Amino acid sequence: MHLLATPGVKGRIRGLALVDTAPDSGWHAEYVEMTRNRPLPGFDASLEEYERNRSID
Repeated sequence: MHLLATPGVKGRIRGLALVDTAPDSGWHAEYVEMTRNRPLPGFDASLEEYERNRSID
């Protein structure tokens, strides 16, 4: 990804989520089913950490 290779950003983020890039939300139901059946490892722990500290520092 171009942004992750930008020197000013390097070291400040580990990943990037592109939001609202789909032309419609027809994919959403399938995504919800997929994530229920195959949850991402570490997601719950990451969400808990985010809820505790929403800053980017």
